[in-house]
Amino acid sequence: RCLNGTIEGYVKSPIRGKYRADIVTMMWTLENATSCKDVLMGARVVLKEGGYLVIATGSRILAPFSKPLSLYLSANPVDAHPSRFSLNTLMSFLAMAGFETMHVNPYLNDGIALCVIGKKVKPNKKARIKADDYRKVRDFFKRWHRETQFYL
Repeated sequence: RCLNGTIEGYVKSPIRGKYRADIVTMMWTLENATSCKDVLMGARVVLKEGGYLVIATGSRILAPFSKPLSLYLSANPVDAHPSRFSLNTLMSFLAMAGFETMHVNPYLNDGIALCVIGKKVKPNKKARIKADDYRKVRDFFKRWHRETQFYL
């Protein structure tokens, strides 16, 4: 059986708790959510203990450039893609929501998508949180801008 709908809808529905999923997938969803925290906590509600959460996102932070910067930073409304993740920020966010990272795809090799598989575990207030050095992120965007100008 599967649920074709949103996690937010499931959490608010009368079927909440009637069945649990082994796997929840979020394909290019988390970065578009109004509240990433609500979506991740909804995944916890849906999942069985020890269940898996698969997240795919078009990570572009601290990864090979796969398109011009102008296509990443656009004039679209800010709510079109309110969140952006690097591997460190995504893994830390998962840890804070009670997921242990089990697998990361070789996204640096293909430069297309970051895919992380997390396992639902008991929340740990001492979860490993690793942030990115803001200077490296700043320099990354400066370099991306320079390289975009070189090709356009």
